[in-house]
Amino acid sequence: ASVVQGGIWFNGGYDIKALATAAPGDRIPRTDWGVYKSFTPRLDEEKTQRKGEPSYRKYENPIGQLREFFMPVVPAVFANAIYNKHGINPTTAERQSGLYYVALKYNLPIVITEGAKKTMASLSQGYVTIGMQGVNALYRARDDEGNRLPERVFNESFACWATPGRQITFAFDADSREASIVAVRRAFVHSVELLQQRGCDIKVAAWLPEQGKGLDDLIVKSGAAAYEKALKTAQPPDAAIDVHYTWEYERVAAKFTNPTDDAIYAEMLSTNPQDAERVLRQSDRVRTLKDPVLVQKYIEEIASSKVEAIVEAQPPVQRDTKRVLDKPVVAKVAPNALIMAGVDLVFFNDGKRQPDGSEVAEGQRWRFERDGGHLKISLQKTGEVAYEVRDDIVVNRTGEAALRTRMEELRQMAIQMKIAQANARATAEPEQGQRAGRRR
Repeated sequence: ASVVQGGIWFNGGYDIKALATAAPGDRIPRTDWGVYKSFTPRLDEEKTQRKGEPSYRKYENPIGQLREFFMPVVPAVFANAIYNKHGINPTTAERQSGLYYVALKYNLPIVITEGAKKTMASLSQGYVTIGMQGVNALYRARDDEGNRLPERVFNESFACWATPGRQITFAFDADSREASIVAVRRAFVHSVELLQQRGCDIKVAAWLPEQGKGLDDLIVKSGAAAYEKALKTAQPPDAAIDVHYTWEYERVAAKFTNPTDDAIYAEMLSTNPQDAERVLRQSDRVRTLKDPVLVQKYIEEIASSKVEAIVEAQPPVQRDTKRVLDKPVVAKVAPNALIMAGVDLVFFNDGKRQPDGSEVAEGQRWRFERDGGHLKISLQKTGEVAYEVRDDIVVNRTGEAALRTRMEELRQMAIQMKIAQANARATAEPEQGQRAGRRR
């Protein structure tokens, strides 16, 4: 019914496999693959059941066809402008084979984005752009039966573009939802690692969500100059990679009442072994080791230990992850701290959980306050403070740097928590007013 009532068909454009083997002057065949955007999208039953609310299929894909890449046919006037911008003069035969053939053979920089509309929007501004149907289109992490592969497998149909020295800029959406940010960042990091292994020079373009979500929104809402600026100021992916694996470390650490590097490494080996070492490198211990030789030695020691026994000794705590505001932030106070020795704090958005994951007793709540310019975080009981952490806590020299780093993370978590609480109050007040009006 959604097809009968109309929509837009986005053809994928050039066949990427034929493009990789073409010769100058060849007419590159078009792919049969594409996506359909219905004016009356149908209900996605699987997502609806998972989310508990109606969810509709924004795009439809051909049944039985593997997803390919968007490389639309570009008019000569646009292609010539791109050639001039890069200072190249392709032969007549090369021009006959199209923009993507020339970009491939001349190793031109490319932009990678998601979706057909964004691909064409970026092309219209003079950038060779390849669109993906899904942010993880450059690799596979599971086999056809859904089992996790030992290593992520690069999408070999894209291998012709992953050439040494080619500059590739990712221009993904500027999401504001945390779940989307985490998912896109994970796919981006995994894609980048595979491309860097092949010698590509990777950059990531960024802009503020209020400027527009996708690059097409950015161009419409903030102007073509805003998109051009985002590409010119694109940064290397190092920061995003570090954030991703730090988040992964904290996510795994939150499963344990007393997280240790041994336990975290063992958990990674059982769930995601290909990232175990990368995640371990985000631990406090590794971060305090400045000498790369010492870092590698420490990692090898952890990897060679009998980690299975450690995991059995520290079973994961079953926590309600839906309660978490951003992500569980675990503050590991230095063992030689003068107060709170050995205590781990896990902060939840509603303040109703103890560090061990159990419910907080009646009358107890997490409290955040400023005290003499310092952040004080405490679990309030009636007439007493159960736990207290201050960012100026007195500790011995050993572990001080790691502790102060954790205190800064706690400060940022507290700020996010306060914002969420304020938003929740602002939402609740009109609803309470409406209920009171109905009662009257």
